[in-house]
Amino acid sequence: LLFESTFVTILSSLALEQQKKERNLMTVSQDVLVQFDPNNVMVGIAGYYVAPEGTQHVIVGFRDGTLTEVYWRSGQGVHQDTLARFSNGVVGVGAYYDTKEGSQHAVIGTIDGQLIELYWKSGQGVHQDVLTSFSNGFSGLAAYYIPTEDTQHVIAGTTDGNLREVYWKSGLGVHQDVLVSSVQIAGVGAYYDTKEGSQHAIYGTSDYILNEAYWKSGQGVHQDVLTSFNSSFTFGGISAYYVPTEDTQHAIVGTNDNNLTEVYWKSGQGVHRDVLATFPNGIGAVGGYFVDGENTQHAIVGSYDGRLIELYW
Repeated sequence: LLFESTFVTILSSLALEQQKKERNLMTVSQDVLVQFDPNNVMVGIAGYYVAPEGTQHVIVGFRDGTLTEVYWRSGQGVHQDTLARFSNGVVGVGAYYDTKEGSQHAVIGTIDGQLIELYWKSGQGVHQDVLTSFSNGFSGLAAYYIPTEDTQHVIAGTTDGNLREVYWKSGLGVHQDVLVSSVQIAGVGAYYDTKEGSQHAIYGTSDYILNEAYWKSGQGVHQDVLTSFNSSFTFGGISAYYVPTEDTQHAIVGTNDNNLTEVYWKSGQGVHRDVLATFPNGIGAVGGYFVDGENTQHAIVGSYDGRLIELYW
């Protein structure tokens, strides 16, 4: 009887391990990409994959107004370039790859309320445009590209309690809509769901709740509460992405208890969450993205000790 009980326990343990392997939690790896000056805090991080080049890119905004691109191919060396310096400071970063134009884009928010787009092609010069200006400061920023509409989108949380969408086509006018109002926003992530043709904004609030707003172009905006936390969100501590191979939606969340958490779900189904790692030195801004060429998910953490850390699974 003792043997049978032990055998059942072992099988249960193996089954649990197999479930974890299916979620890839047994194989979360970490690499330090760059060691930055710990006195220059990372206030915004965004990441994306450029499929034609097989390269991963992370855009990092620093407290002193420097915007840096870090990029690499899996298994090869990590490179970095300074894209720009802003005397009016950086307080939020979004970034994406435009598959039609073959161009890379970073969108930053400044301390004085400017929303600025930087764009470039590999090996070419960096250009800048002011998209719009707000009278209130930013409390979160994210950006994405919709290939079916050839449109570029920024989701911006502002300190007046509004969550806004700013959108445009290259060379045409810039538009904006208020998605959600009267909320104290504490971080923003956003993405496009290619299967449903829907846009999604993930935002945290000052009461530690993670929310989702979602819509299709020209239709109404819906909202759901995803989950709640026991600790406040770090500054720039929410990122989000869609995984087309699994039809799943994901948010990467940094909280002030030093945990990095993945929240994930399928439309209309339950919401799950896992702590990916704990960083004793503290978490600042975070980023997250999916690499379709390798079928891997990536979370980027700006640690308070100046390390830019990649987690992947």
